[in-house]
Parts: sequence; C-alpha cells; structure tokens
Amino acid sequence: MKKISVKNLILNAFIAFAILFVCSAPFIASHVAYAEGEIKSYYYIKQNTILIPEGQKINGNIQLNSTYYVEATGNPDVVINDITYRYVIYNGITGLVPSSALSKKSINNVTTPFFISNSKLTAYSEKEYDLLMFFNINSNKTECQKLKNNDKLDFIAYSENGTYILAKLADSTVGYVPKNFCSPTIIYTPNPNPINPDNETSLPGLTPDNPTAPTTSINKATITRVVLIITLCVVVVVVIFLLFKPTSKKKKSSVDDFYDF
Repeated sequence: MKKISVKNLILNAFIAFAILFVCSAPFIASHVAYAEGEIKSYYYIKQNTILIPEGQKINGNIQLNSTYYVEATGNPDVVINDITYRYVIYNGITGLVPSSALSKKSINNVTTPFFISNSKLTAYSEKEYDLLMFFNINSNKTECQKLKNNDKLDFIAYSENGTYILAKLADSTVGYVPKNFCSPTIIYTPNPNPINPDNETSLPGLTPDNPTAPTTSINKATITRVVLIITLCVVVVVVIFLLFKPTSKKKKSSVDDFYDF
C-alpha cells in the first residue's frame, strides 16, 4: 500500500482549504457588498414644520426648519385627523412630520441633512435645584432629570412653542431644557447646499416616493475589491500548487547504473 507523506498531506489540505475559500468568497463578499451598499435616503423640508416624537421616551413636538432634511425610514404614511404624516428621523429623533411639508421624492447624496450647532450649549441656573431636563412637556405629568450647572448639551431642535430646547447630554440622554437656562442662544442658519429633489431630474441618488421599497446601492469600489480578492486567491492557489506539486522520481534502470559505473 502506497504511503502518503506528511508533506503531501499538509499540501493537499492547504489546497483544499484554499479552493473552499475561493468558492465561498463570492458569497461572503456579496453580503459585505450589500451591507456596505446600504445608503440613507432623505426627504427635503420644503417649509417650516413640526415633528411629533413617536416610540421614544420624550413627549413634545419640535420645530423643523426648511432647507434641511429628514431621513426616510421605509415605514408607510400615517393619517391622523385627515392629515397625512410621514414616519421619519431627524437628527436621531424618530417621529411624524406632515407629508405636505416634505418633498415627494427622496435624495441620497446629502452631506448636511440636519442643522448642527457649531458650539455646545451650557446649562446654568442661579438656583441649581431648578435646573431640570424634562422628558414630557405636553402634559402635567412631570418626568424629569436634574442637571448640574455647566453641564454641556448638544442642540437638536427648539420645541414647538420655542420655550424649550431638545438637547442631548454626554451620556446620550435626550430631553427638553428650558431655553432661558441654556447659553449661547442658537440661531438657525439655512442649509449651505439645499437641494429639493422634486425640482431636479439629473441628480444622482434620486429615488421615487415609495416608502416600502428598500434603498440599497452596491458601491463600485466594493465590487472591484471583491473581484481583486477572488482573482488573487485563484492566482495564489495555482502558484502554490505549481511550486509544491509532487513529482514522481523514476528509479534508475540497471543499464543506466552499468554505464554510469
């Protein structure tokens, strides 16, 4: 019975593993390409409007200014009191926005979708026990958290009546803080590059108004990387096989031995 050397056994196992990897690479790469290809879609805010927070701890409408955007969620529209609302996300806050205030089409190539303040807010009160962050400003039920003087806040939006600021603490807690306890005063500036997709036809990344359709795109660079990886794997396997291909050694005949002698 022919014995198999340890070298040949290891080599064959390596080649089998390499072939298995090459065969499974397209499947793995396709999932990576799909994950990287998922992109966000945005609706343009045509006019100043409000967002009604939904499914979150906070309760209180906030202002949304025109020229900025809301992120599409893919959820169907909601009708409340004969008014159609779109379920969207604004700067991390999920809620309902009147559809009439938004563009009918969505757009993908947005660099500055939300208003972002250049400076953080500082919470301060002469009476520290009055410095509170509220989670519900729509009812008499008090839900709040005490803040410390000089706590830093990230501005998200003004409340509907403008007396509160929806802000975020360093630990990502979101709530409403009275405007007069926050400094400096935040003044909205228009979006530096507003694009209403309803008025454009040649821009890349435009999608029709279809909330139920998934918005995905496969990056060309990702596809190129996948092809290069697969090609490289194939070349490596072939080269290794040629370099370490077992060769059979023929035993010299007695005639050759005689003449050599």
